[in-house]
Amino acid sequence: MELDALEELGIDPAVVQHLVEACRRFQKQLPGVKDMRDGLTHFEDWSRGRGRGPQKERVKAGEIPRDVARHFWGFGYEPATDTVTMGPYSINATTAVRAVGELFNAIYAAAREVDRRATAERRAAVLNALSTAGIAHGPGEAVLVSAGNDMKVWLSLALPALPDERARGELAHRTVTALV
Repeated sequence: MELDALEELGIDPAVVQHLVEACRRFQKQLPGVKDMRDGLTHFEDWSRGRGRGPQKERVKAGEIPRDVARHFWGFGYEPATDTVTMGPYSINATTAVRAVGELFNAIYAAAREVDRRATAERRAAVLNALSTAGIAHGPGEAVLVSAGNDMKVWLSLALPALPDERARGELAHRTVTALV
């Protein structure tokens, strides 16, 4: 889903490529993990040999669903080898934890790029609204707009640049009206 969103939004291709590579590493480190997830999620179908993916292919090839179900049956954890198995699939739990962490970090980094762009667009909209309203902003002006590391746009009034409380109130009102 994240890859689709990145491409739809036109995010930097390097960000997309980083996530694609992370997905490939995840799949390479955990072969069969998607089928294991599907088997657990759709347990009722898989227990009858009516699952999709590899089960469907075997039934299509002529195997009896009961025999297909038997092949994919069984789920367990072997503490001595730190291995989780389901039917023909086997993954090392320590490897899985590491792979999931790496994929999570790549997804998070990609999502941060989307947030960065949204913040930049929001900041540009704020600057445009202020300019359209004739409100001076920037260094040395009473109104300052900045994008924080928290992915929010911050608006500040430089109090020393305004002569009195009334002028501050008027500028604050004009600013809020422009942003609304």
